[in-house]
Amino acid sequence: MSKKGLLIVYNAHNLLEFIWYYCTDKEARDIEWDALCLPSGVKGEYMSPYCEKSGIFSNIYKDNKAFSDESAIKQLPLFAKMLGYFIVGKRKSLCRKKLNEYVDADRYDIIAVLSDFGILSGMAIGLGKETVILEDGTADYRIRSNKNILKFLTSSFSWKGFILSKLGYANTAYIYPLKTTSGCVKYCSHPEMMPYKNYKEIRTLFDYSDTDREKYDSIIKSIYSEIDNCDFDSADTVLFTNNIGDFTLEPDEYIKRLENYVSKISDNTIIKKHPRDETEYAFSDKVVVQNVDQTIPAEVILPYIRGKRIIFLAASSVILYMRLSDFDLECAYFTGMAEKSAKQTTHARYLPRDEMAALFSKFGAADIRFVEI
Repeated sequence: MSKKGLLIVYNAHNLLEFIWYYCTDKEARDIEWDALCLPSGVKGEYMSPYCEKSGIFSNIYKDNKAFSDESAIKQLPLFAKMLGYFIVGKRKSLCRKKLNEYVDADRYDIIAVLSDFGILSGMAIGLGKETVILEDGTADYRIRSNKNILKFLTSSFSWKGFILSKLGYANTAYIYPLKTTSGCVKYCSHPEMMPYKNYKEIRTLFDYSDTDREKYDSIIKSIYSEIDNCDFDSADTVLFTNNIGDFTLEPDEYIKRLENYVSKISDNTIIKKHPRDETEYAFSDKVVVQNVDQTIPAEVILPYIRGKRIIFLAASSVILYMRLSDFDLECAYFTGMAEKSAKQTTHARYLPRDEMAALFSKFGAADIRFVEI
């Protein structure tokens, strides 16, 4: 009888990584996989049609419940229950109960997740089954330490992450150790850069030496056919966005700054939005705008944008997949946002310029131009 596997999938990058894993790990190809598709920020659940197109999954489950979007009042009963189950030594039992609200957790031998950030993903890891953790962008390369709480003593977001990680449920703030990862196999694009190594094993992501390229290319082509709708040759600029609302509770000012800047420097811009970015950018009438479908991962378009002016708003893991000599990289840096972000409870912290530059450098882009806007 073949093993049963479950992928918890949120976004296009997540699915692309899993397709690579499925086509590279021989044992993975012998597993009967199901997919549980969950919401990605304001977009809600949108990956189920693409999981279906892949032809990999026997069953595809979907749900639009997102704990992170619920009010504090609605989250408190779950947190109280988490604490209670932890105190009586039944944390794993609660993890199973929560996952069973979506699928039959007991039928799976192996689970693949994007990260240990989400509460449900953290609980899936907490079941103690054979677990694969894929790469979740720049967050994977942050230092995890309990001492990080000293930097964010006034942040309720950070305190919640600290407590949940200590209870062993999830690493919702990204920056704290989670002991349940010690039995997991971690995939990342640059293992040598990983400051946190508490995994059973760390393997290199997107190493194609053992990949079934025929199968991989066939699946990618069937899923991301929308890429043919973009005229890459005519573009002079490619903008990789972030959801600016992740960094500040008052994003409109910064969105306007970005619109004004791009309008000054470009006549034809390709926009590759972050999966959580739903902004409708309004550039000047002279700028031709082409939006790459959000279901296409950034890694898929890299061969098409060599030689273009590439603008980032923050350090991005896609840089890890670039042959940097082929690209003209720039960071449009929002002055004043780091100070505002540090005082607000938001999804992510916008880094001061020196920290942002250090992160770009860590990813190999030490020579990236910074333009303050």
